[in-house]
Amino acid sequence: MVVLPDKLLVKVMVLSMVATTGFSRVKREEDAQQSYPEGENEIEPLIIDRGPYFDKSVSKNVTALVGKTAYLGCRIRNLGNRTVSWIRHRDLHLLTVNRFTYTSDQRFSARHNPQTEDWTLQVRYPQKRDAGVYECQVGTTPPIGISMYLSVVEPVTTLLGGPEMYIHKWSTMNLTCIIKHSPEPPPSIYWTHDQQFPNTENEWMEFGKVFEQRWNFPNCGGAIDRKHIRIKCPPKSGSYYYNYKHFLVSY
Repeated sequence: MVVLPDKLLVKVMVLSMVATTGFSRVKREEDAQQSYPEGENEIEPLIIDRGPYFDKSVSKNVTALVGKTAYLGCRIRNLGNRTVSWIRHRDLHLLTVNRFTYTSDQRFSARHNPQTEDWTLQVRYPQKRDAGVYECQVGTTPPIGISMYLSVVEPVTTLLGGPEMYIHKWSTMNLTCIIKHSPEPPPSIYWTHDQQFPNTENEWMEFGKVFEQRWNFPNCGGAIDRKHIRIKCPPKSGSYYYNYKHFLVSY
């Protein structure tokens, strides 16, 4: 058993106190003239700058539709005056540096608001070949970066019970269209008959009459049974705008 001298123990205790309290250096000579409360240590805390780092809650994988603009984002804390670059891993191609585009493919561009810590890579008219890993990189030594995956999909439609269905003449038939690989609801859905779509006003009017006879709802060519919105009906409209869920609705 080794017995430490008393003076050495005192020095060890002082160093331990400095390490645990976060104090790191003695005050400068010009600070010596200032008065401090009795018992306060004559040393200043050291503020450590951890440098840039990523807010990982922002950088997520993205799924985009073919032809619809995609956005990849990263949020960088404590960036300072370092540069921010976007790199495509497939060919290690440098796409942007800060807000400047470094690729000949002008579909890629960087977005940044100086009031925020967010940096965004915009990909216009994405195609399936654009899918892959992209990296948001900060120009530190060595560089640091965070990667995310861009998926580019094209919706696929199938007809439930199709492709051929047989029914009795004059009977009612319900057709259900299923859309797969769509990250968001499509802006519009079109039904055609024999690959034909109404082109003239008369054809549209005839199309609307068939829907009105079937569903008692005028000036409409189709409906999605999902969300019902109450509207103010025209006066003396009778049973118009009235559906089986007892709503006066507009789709």
